[in-house]
Amino acid sequence: MQPVLVVQFHDGKCQRWQLAWHPDLTVHAALANIGQLAPYAAVACYGVRVDPEVKLRPGDRLELLSPLLLDPKTSRKERVRQARARRRALLADPAAK
Repeated sequence: MQPVLVVQFHDGKCQRWQLAWHPDLTVHAALANIGQLAPYAAVACYGVRVDPEVKLRPGDRLELLSPLLLDPKTSRKERVRQARARRRALLADPAAK
């Protein structure tokens, strides 16, 4: 049987754990088997959020998701605002290219 892989990306580092699969292995049991972890916002299996009582299958990959550091909507608005300001500056002074 293929092991269950648990991954966590935190502070630019990737931590990985391999667990032996058995028919009663749940998300909660898998997390308990790997011990203390940094806080995480959610758990996903191949990018799809899962509840702690979900049973795992051989070869599953659990991903421990960290909370977002920036709000994506606010971040995008800020990038658009900066791009518009650069564009206005170039239109006002074409020699500044």
